[in-house]
Amino acid sequence: MTSAAQRSDVLPEVLSDVWSGIRSGIWSRVGSHVLRALLLAAALCAPVAAQPIRLVDDAGQRLELPGPARRIVALSPHVTELLFAVGAGDRVVGVDAWSNYPAAARQLPRVGDLYALDLERIVALKPDLLIVWHNGNSQRQLDVLRGLGLPIYFDGPRRLADIPHSLEQMGRLAGSAAQAEAVAGTMRARVEALRVRHAAKPKVSVFYQVWTRPLLTVNATTLIGDVITLCGGANIFGHLPMQAPRVGIEAVIEADPQVILAASLGQISADGTDAESGPGASANQGSAGRTSDKAQTSALDDGAARADFSLWRAWPRLRAVRHHHLVALSDDLISRHTPRVLDGAERLCRALDAARPRP
Repeated sequence: MTSAAQRSDVLPEVLSDVWSGIRSGIWSRVGSHVLRALLLAAALCAPVAAQPIRLVDDAGQRLELPGPARRIVALSPHVTELLFAVGAGDRVVGVDAWSNYPAAARQLPRVGDLYALDLERIVALKPDLLIVWHNGNSQRQLDVLRGLGLPIYFDGPRRLADIPHSLEQMGRLAGSAAQAEAVAGTMRARVEALRVRHAAKPKVSVFYQVWTRPLLTVNATTLIGDVITLCGGANIFGHLPMQAPRVGIEAVIEADPQVILAASLGQISADGTDAESGPGASANQGSAGRTSDKAQTSALDDGAARADFSLWRAWPRLRAVRHHHLVALSDDLISRHTPRVLDGAERLCRALDAARPRP
C-alpha cells in the first residue's frame, strides 16, 4: 500500500501534468473537476499538525503540551507501570530506582528515588515530560526542574477507583488514548465482577500489618482498604480517621481477626513468585528459631512468600493463628496503584474465602 508520504511526493508532478493538459485544451470540460479532486487529495495527504494536549493534574495544576510526549521520565513505580500498561513504554526514557515492572522497565536508566533525584541525568535524557507521584518526590528538586522549562505532571491516585482515571490520563499524555481507555474499561469491569462475586458473602474480619515497629495498619480509605472491602473483608481498623494509624497489640488481640494480612518481604519476580524462597524453598528459612511461613501461612505469591508474622505466633489463641490464616501477599500487588492490584485482590479474595466458616 502506498504511504501518505509517497503519495504526497508524486502529487506535485501529477498536478503539473494536469495543469499542462488544461492549458492545451485537452481537459476543457472535465479538467476543473479533476483538479478539485486532486487538490482535495493533496490536502488529505498533507501532514496533520499535532493537537495540543491540555490537562489538569492531580495537584490541580494545568498542563499544556504541544503534542503527545515522546520522551517521558517516570518518577514513581506506579507511573512506570501505568505507562507500559497503556502502550506507551517505548516513550519512557528514564525511571525511578524502584520501577521493577514490567521487565523492560528494569533496563531503563535510573534517575533517583523519592528521596533524591539525579537532576543532571534527568536533564541529559532530554525529556519532554516528567510524570511524578503527587507528594512523593522532593518538591525543591522538582522546582529546579520546572525552572529549567521541563513540563511536570503530578499523578496521585489514592483509591482503587482512581486508577482507571490515571490510566486514561497517561494515554492522553503519551498519545495512546484509545488503548488507555480500553485498559481502563477492562479494569473497571474486573472490579465490578469481583464486587458482585463477593458482595453477598459473610464478612471476614481482617487486620493488615504494614509494619511491626511501630505497629502500623491502614484504614478503609486506602487502596488496601478498598481491596479488603472488595473481597468481602471487614478491616478491623477501617473506622480510624488516619490512613496509616499506629495501633496497639492489645487492640488487635481484642478484635481477634479471622485473617492477618502482611506484605511479603521477599522480592517478587515478574511472574509473581518470591525470588528468594520460591516454590521449592526449604522449610527452614535460616532464621534462628523461626519456622517456615510455608507451614503456617497462606502464601499467595505463587511461592513461599515471606512476611514477618512472628509477633502473632506468640498468641496462638488468635483465630488467624489458630486456623493458619496468616496471609502473605506481594507488596507490589496490594499497594501499588496499577491494574495489577486486581491480581493481588483476586488472591486475597481466595484467602478470605478459605477463612469463611462453611455453612
